[in-house]
Amino acid sequence: FAIYHIAIQPDGKIILGGDGFRLYRLNSDGSLDNTFLNCDCAGYAKKIYIQPDGKIVLINQSIIIRLNSNGSLDNTFKKITGFNENLNGSIKDAVVESNGKILVVGHFTKYNNHNHPYILRFNSVGDVDGAIDSGEGFNSPIYSIFKDSNEKIWVVGIFNYY
Repeated sequence: FAIYHIAIQPDGKIILGGDGFRLYRLNSDGSLDNTFLNCDCAGYAKKIYIQPDGKIVLINQSIIIRLNSNGSLDNTFKKITGFNENLNGSIKDAVVESNGKILVVGHFTKYNNHNHPYILRFNSVGDVDGAIDSGEGFNSPIYSIFKDSNEKIWVVGIFNYY
């Protein structure tokens, strides 16, 4: 089991994610939490984000899923699978906003055959949120995203313009 990401839940429990989308949760004292359910998910947990409500967002290069705080699959969230690494790139980074929306950036130009050059936002149930219109967008991939305390979005990549 290779660990790719660690996240801490509001109650101090620690989520460890790695290959096979296998997740483990540790109690705040470091012992294994045997009450944590492990979803049957494909891929690996490249990124783990904890939402303010305690739900767990898992992201790999082409899939986004959400779990309840106990590790069970959150059926109120649509599994996001419209990225195709072989055809138009992959997710490189994301920000989970306080309202449950998810901003993703990466080396993609399309999502579900619609143009979304390198940045895209999903609403709290997993649908594309049209509030961000990237227009012609960036001219090259975005590798990292950050949202500051003033709600400004910062991105890093190899683009020349937006």
